[in-house]
Amino acid sequence: MYMPKSNQNGIVKLTKVGRKQATIFSGFCNYHDNDTFEEIENVNFNEIDWDNPRTLLLYSLRAISRENWAKKSGISFLSKIDSCIRKDDSESLKETYNDDHISIKDFSPYWTAHGRQHLKGLKKLVSRINKIFESIRTILRNGKKFHLWQTKKYLLNCKPLSGAASVFSPQKTPNGSHIQKLNLKSEVADIIINILPLPSEHLIMLTYHKNHKEKLLPLFDELDSLDSDKQEIIFSKILIMHCENMVLSPRIVECWNDRTRREFDNCFDQTITSEVDFDKIPNINLFRIDGNYPQAQPE
Repeated sequence: MYMPKSNQNGIVKLTKVGRKQATIFSGFCNYHDNDTFEEIENVNFNEIDWDNPRTLLLYSLRAISRENWAKKSGISFLSKIDSCIRKDDSESLKETYNDDHISIKDFSPYWTAHGRQHLKGLKKLVSRINKIFESIRTILRNGKKFHLWQTKKYLLNCKPLSGAASVFSPQKTPNGSHIQKLNLKSEVADIIINILPLPSEHLIMLTYHKNHKEKLLPLFDELDSLDSDKQEIIFSKILIMHCENMVLSPRIVECWNDRTRREFDNCFDQTITSEVDFDKIPNINLFRIDGNYPQAQPE
């Protein structure tokens, strides 16, 4: 499978990994993984009741747990960099980045302009993620108030080629209509996304708190209005814009030409630190090999 991964210089590229590595990691230890998620891990997809609210929340908990772990790891790394900059410690910065050529003098302006803001944003996001995690875990533990979290489901009728589990905060709809701003003055509406490759289709689940339904309705209404081809493109863009934890089949990635690979990597890397409008993301179809994008051709 292929996953977006950072190299030692922090540059994100699609990377082929072994099957055992290309899993949707929850962030718990193995014991708690097995104990908590046994209901969804050790069953055939065909046997799962996709209308069972407990099942839906287990998938959501797994996604939010992994995202929490990933963001905390990012905070730890960026905090080390911030410490190096504040202490004017070039040697520690080189060690942290694993780059003998990096210098405080060259790196400090970028960090001051962008890095600290990104670190601050990550800390705010982790605070929100922790609240979501505790809410869902409490519901699963007590077996009550499942109605607080609701799930929109979409089926893409195409052979399984991708999967994802993440959480995101949409700011605009595909058509550019405003949804929300990510600031401290208003409550942010987050969506937990799970994309599951079933035997002959992709199941997409968007889980959100019921208090945020009205705010998210413009997004859902636009998604509902799309035909299947356009849904594939828009959900592909959502993956590129918002999902760091995704896997792609070699069958689709190895059909792309070099230009498509570069555009995927560049767009994915750009959206890690900034919001990008839907119309700025190329139409790379991550759900269908004969999708609306150039496939492998001699260059």
